[in-house]
Amino acid sequence: MFEITLLLILLTCICQIVYTTITIGISPMPSSLKACQTMYEVSLQSKCKTIIDVGSGFGFLAIYFAFKYKDKKVIGYETSLFPWIVSMMLKKICRCDNLSFYRKNYLTIDLPNDCLFICYLFPAGMLLLEEKLKDSTTIVISNTFSFKTKKTKQIIKVNDLYKTPIYVY
Repeated sequence: MFEITLLLILLTCICQIVYTTITIGISPMPSSLKACQTMYEVSLQSKCKTIIDVGSGFGFLAIYFAFKYKDKKVIGYETSLFPWIVSMMLKKICRCDNLSFYRKNYLTIDLPNDCLFICYLFPAGMLLLEEKLKDSTTIVISNTFSFKTKKTKQIIKVNDLYKTPIYVY
């Protein structure tokens, strides 16, 4: 009976991820450790007291930043249920008091103008974020994907197998 219950829970999680992947257009994808480190190094230039991870997925990038910046508030927004639950559990396990996760679509809320945005989205998500932030002067650090029209301040190639680009706006 235990095996069947566990199998049903796992199947439910997989179905939820597949459903959200189809509706959003991409599955949750964690940032590599090297990409996290590079994004953190770039973020040291910012004086912002709040860091927002839009599309936080399983929360790895937000947790990494929360560990590195004990004195800053880190917020993650994720719409997919299962990755959000995992990120909430990891937050509790890691005891990150400066970290909050919200199961909300960052496109439907008012985002502050005085914070640092970090993300690992996808091309369509970057277009939507660019439109949302079109009049904003906030700093955005993006893993792998760039804005379509906004000019980058810096592009850094991560020293990894894929030479992952990190875009700074």
